[in-house]
Amino acid sequence: LQEMQFSFRALPYMRQMGARAVHTFDAVSALPAILWWKPRQRGSIVVELHGLVSAQMGRGGPVVHSLVRALERLVLRRADRIIAMSYSQRDFLVRVFKLPPEKIEVIWGPVDLHVFHYREPEEASTFRVGYSGNDFSWQGVDDCLGATGLLAKERGVEFVFLTGSGWQTELTGRNRVVRVAAATREETAGWLGRCHVLLSPRKGKAAD
Repeated sequence: LQEMQFSFRALPYMRQMGARAVHTFDAVSALPAILWWKPRQRGSIVVELHGLVSAQMGRGGPVVHSLVRALERLVLRRADRIIAMSYSQRDFLVRVFKLPPEKIEVIWGPVDLHVFHYREPEEASTFRVGYSGNDFSWQGVDDCLGATGLLAKERGVEFVFLTGSGWQTELTGRNRVVRVAAATREETAGWLGRCHVLLSPRKGKAAD
């Protein structure tokens, strides 16, 4: 819970700055802002939900899991806006936390616009489908691999996986699949720029 400790320490600086909005990258780290900053400053809180801590935590047992889930429910219900990584994640949040769908915006992971320049891929006979990320159980890589199997005989389709050093899923031997391991930011931008569509199959349910 280092992120939440950082948020507690940041509260005095936020008051000094007169901040009108707070943007956090998970629900638990937003708790201090929800409880102390928002009631006093009357500002807006945006939670960019890369994942639920309660769904990804590997320790603590059912009691701690239930406590963290309750804290996430409190934060997400009081936040002004939520950014989800996929539509399936948004559906999960609506179903489990009883959140209004219009409160949740689906936006694919952020990029550095100085490095990644949006443009149409070059005309080619191959339609490239890109994925960039890790292969934790909640990322939805299994859905990507299911698609590669269904389209394995389609010569005009190619899947590009840009993976980090911790990648465990075996990709060798799959037709029309390219793996680019441990690419630099510039190389990643170049590869994704050559793709016609980018996948964000992240599962909201994660490890539940």
